[in-house]
Amino acid sequence: MDSEALEVVGSLYAAATGEEGWNNFLCRLADFCGAENAALVRADQLVGQSSVLAPRADPAVTAAYNERWWAEDPTSKATATAPVGRITSLDDTGRELFYKSTFHNEFWAQSGLGAERLAVNLSLGRYRFASCVLQTSAARDELGQDARKRFAHLTPHLIRGVAIHGRLHRLAMENVVLSTFRDRPRIGLIVVDPAMRVLFADEAGEAQLAGGVGLRVQNLVFSLGSRRANRLLQRAVAACAGNHHDLPAIRDIVWNRGGGHRPLSIEVLPWTPEITPLDFATPRPAAILLLHDRHTEPDSTEAEAQALDGTSPLLISPGGNRTRAELFAAITGDIAANLDDCDISLAWLAKRHAMTPRRIRDLFYAQNTNFTDYLLNSRLDRARDMLTDSALAHVNIATIALDCGFGDISWFHHAFRRRFHKTPADMRRQKKDEQR
Repeated sequence: MDSEALEVVGSLYAAATGEEGWNNFLCRLADFCGAENAALVRADQLVGQSSVLAPRADPAVTAAYNERWWAEDPTSKATATAPVGRITSLDDTGRELFYKSTFHNEFWAQSGLGAERLAVNLSLGRYRFASCVLQTSAARDELGQDARKRFAHLTPHLIRGVAIHGRLHRLAMENVVLSTFRDRPRIGLIVVDPAMRVLFADEAGEAQLAGGVGLRVQNLVFSLGSRRANRLLQRAVAACAGNHHDLPAIRDIVWNRGGGHRPLSIEVLPWTPEITPLDFATPRPAAILLLHDRHTEPDSTEAEAQALDGTSPLLISPGGNRTRAELFAAITGDIAANLDDCDISLAWLAKRHAMTPRRIRDLFYAQNTNFTDYLLNSRLDRARDMLTDSALAHVNIATIALDCGFGDISWFHHAFRRRFHKTPADMRRQKKDEQR
């Protein structure tokens, strides 16, 4: 290895350990390989996010790529499916496919960078990858064999460097979390990313995951055994991921696990500590979940614990002497709180409110509507609000439909288009365009 190569490798490990900035290393790498620019890219399909560090690219181009175009980049698909360490080029993507793509014609051709590229995966996980890419300029759109040989020579060090960086990042994250919550009462602590993947758990949290009834981890994704409690948890984590730190902490995602197991309470806190400017190997933390034994909290009751499990047979007292307006408000409030339940019906409401189905139906008639139309419109309004919420931009449309109580996805699309005169995808796209 010559002295120039040794300097580039030294710069790489200095960046991996935080002694030097990544931008300095990437500029050295580009010069060493004879490229216009070198970039570190992390794409996460499950979360719907891309993060690119490209010191010699136009910052506006990088921002636009991260916001939209990464998902339409045909070269990223070839990279995402390549094993770690294998170098890919435009030939692997397909030149004709690339030049005919909307990505090239509407975006990349105006970026100031050329089409030729060399890329290598540095880490690869389910739905995500981290890679290093050499890019050309529009004026000198070529990378020869010498560039490929030099890039290949450095590839093993790139893989090790990013792995070191990732491990150091995780250790720093664990240290911050354990120091911050050292004296906080809990029966477990778990850190998750926006897609609910578990990034870290303390010893008590690991014990809960290993033996706790109703706590599931599949493909690293954390979920609860109760559908409704899990939906609430997903919303809380999504709000944290959207940087809505002004929202109050949700302290009572509570449900009865059954089987003689004590009710569990989950406190959801947004991830705020800044540890490393950019981590290329692992997803970013979104939220910290503090697990509590509900029975140890003095203000808890069994009825509260049952509420999210759907086992409470009567949430609101019978009609008694309440006015028609008060009864209607109680019924519609219960509907709003349970829109994700596909089984809402007049009989379901009648049982919960100790009223007859006919009396509930008459309450809706008195408001110049009927139960069926009110329920459908409430669900469609909820779906619209979720589709236009930037904090839920990573949640797919089918999940939103289910979360609003639509058991049939095709019916949801039909009803949504009839109500709003546009598809759910068009509604979401229009909101994104307005926010730009």
